[in-house]
Amino acid sequence: MKSYNLVSKTVEYLSLVYISVTRSNISLVTQLIKTLLEFSSGNLKNQIVCYDSKVCDYLNYLLRSQQIYNKCDFDEEMELKTAIAELIMALIEENIRCDKDSEAAGYAQILGENSNGYSKAKPNSVVVKDTIGPEVVCQMFADFYERYHSPHLQLDKDDREDLLNVGFKYFHIFKRFQDLERGKELRLEDYLNFRPSVANLKEEICKFYESNTMSIEVLKDGNLQKVYFRVRDKKVLRQEVKDEFKYEVDRSSAANKLRDFCDWLKEIINDIQWQKRVLSSRVGAFFVHGWKAFNMACILLSLIICCIVLATWKASNDAGNPIPIRPKPYSTAVLVLGIAHNIFSLFVLISYFLCNKPYVPTREKVNAYWCRILSIETKASVAVLSKIQGNLQTSVFSFGTFYYIMFLAFSLLGTPLHGYFFAFHLLHIANHNQMLKRVFQAVTRNGLSLVWVMIYSLAIFYIYALICFAYYREIFDEEKGNYCSDMFQCTITVIRRGLIFGMYDYFDVPRNRSFNYHLAKTAFDISFFIIITTIGLNIVFGIIVDTFSELRDAKWRIDKDMSSVCFICSKNSYDFEHYGGGFKKHIVEEHNQWAYLFFFLHLNETRFNDYTAIELYVWKLYKKDRLDFFPMNRSLTLQAAEDAKDEAKMDTLLSQVAFLVHRRKEEDAFREREWQEAAQRRWEEQQKKASRRAQEQQSSALRRRAVVELLTSSSEDEDYN
Repeated sequence: MKSYNLVSKTVEYLSLVYISVTRSNISLVTQLIKTLLEFSSGNLKNQIVCYDSKVCDYLNYLLRSQQIYNKCDFDEEMELKTAIAELIMALIEENIRCDKDSEAAGYAQILGENSNGYSKAKPNSVVVKDTIGPEVVCQMFADFYERYHSPHLQLDKDDREDLLNVGFKYFHIFKRFQDLERGKELRLEDYLNFRPSVANLKEEICKFYESNTMSIEVLKDGNLQKVYFRVRDKKVLRQEVKDEFKYEVDRSSAANKLRDFCDWLKEIINDIQWQKRVLSSRVGAFFVHGWKAFNMACILLSLIICCIVLATWKASNDAGNPIPIRPKPYSTAVLVLGIAHNIFSLFVLISYFLCNKPYVPTREKVNAYWCRILSIETKASVAVLSKIQGNLQTSVFSFGTFYYIMFLAFSLLGTPLHGYFFAFHLLHIANHNQMLKRVFQAVTRNGLSLVWVMIYSLAIFYIYALICFAYYREIFDEEKGNYCSDMFQCTITVIRRGLIFGMYDYFDVPRNRSFNYHLAKTAFDISFFIIITTIGLNIVFGIIVDTFSELRDAKWRIDKDMSSVCFICSKNSYDFEHYGGGFKKHIVEEHNQWAYLFFFLHLNETRFNDYTAIELYVWKLYKKDRLDFFPMNRSLTLQAAEDAKDEAKMDTLLSQVAFLVHRRKEEDAFREREWQEAAQRRWEEQQKKASRRAQEQQSSALRRRAVVELLTSSSEDEDYN
């Protein structure tokens, strides 16, 4: 059976129609690009096929040919450019570390990259960047911004929002291009001079896109990835929620920190979604944004009223009359300030309900709370509490709800009752001061322990009251306010006198008593002093002081953790001192915990089918309450530094190897020259020997010839004679 590569065939089909896009076939081109997006999203093999099939050249042509879109309507243009942006992002969004034995290394070799080094993102990412070009991408999002603010285009609100959405997609592509350009900086301002109208808005465009874009780092398949996304409104995250999270999240370990962070994320996202509903109304936005101002106004008005009271109130002659004597202008001023105080107190209560959305607990929930208080929890009650307990959930019957209702009630009572009740609102300062909050927490955190100590103390007081009632009634002087005519009066007197100063200061021993009486009274007073005044009160003070110390130490540890340890990766600050701009830049730009919150909010607001490969990966893990995507003990900054060190070591090693190879070549060349010289010398010696041998042979031949001639001449002479 014959097989076909659907990806390459789809690209081939696109190559036939992309150059002649008209209104009749633009939807076909868009659908082909969307099909390629489905094929290549998260699939490295299909991305390689797209690259080899020159799809980037076709996308580049579609982006640069403006005359194509003159024949199409607005919706068709937006759909096509959105599909192009999503396909480009799918081709470049992931980083791949090419190890020797990995499948990615093979693809890197296919593309001619170094399989032993670090491939920038996917093997074709840099080539995609070079093919598309950052100038075209900048032109896209700058053009969308200019059209969004253009008064000449007749577009409705949704169409203008589409312009921004597509503009952000291209801006995020440019940010990804910046990440791919390792060792070389791509400056956004350098690419925004293609048209005078855009050049004039250059700073405004940069500020708009940068301020509404955030990024996070996630771990996918062992590789760190960087994701850019749009943040529509950062104001939906209230400062009160931030402060509460900072000091309430579990920081006992890195894993517990992230696990609790995920639990907080769900509640904060619910709170943000509620806030968005409230902020969609102008009235709701007024009350939510004015929360802090309303509280400060109430405190300031209370302070002014109390200052007027201090300066102007005079007591009446009737000691039982609580109405003060005060000048008319000041009483009018207090009345006016009181009415203003009533209005702001009402605003505070409304803001509280709008910001916190208190829920009405069911009977099951109330019963579960009582079971927990009475320490008779069952599996059912624990299950109910686990569902309703949260860090940001507020019940209608909670202390906060009653407090703010009482806050308004005391304000309303303060106006007709001469300002007496406005003193209560001075205590409201503690709600806006962390140190005072810890002071109150020192008392309330171990409230149950203090209650049990008080109950135990009442039992001891009762025992001493019984002794007083039985043996020391006569020393109780009713003229001095010491009553003991019945057991109840005796108990109240013992508690009042004994708890404040000590009974020995108020109850003198009558005269003409025996030493045994004095001895018993001494034992009574000393035991009361030791048990109640010394031990009992010190136990109470010890509980409060220890709790305050614990809270102070906990705050110190939290502040130290926030200032010296990254919340996301748990790396210490000193690890970043020499890399990437320091620790502060790391926790603000790279591992900003609130960026992760806005990322999940972005996922909530994005259709499931519109997720990128990384977004889909993170969303699936998040739904399973898994933390695998968090870059624990990992950071792209540190990884880049390590890669730079590895590259430096590799360069050093290569230079050393090159030196050794050069040295070896020189030695080989030297030995070759020596061998050739020796061979030359041997040849010369051979030639010399041959020459000498020839000369010797020639001389011997001459000698033989001479001898022969001599002999011949001698024989001739003899014959002649």
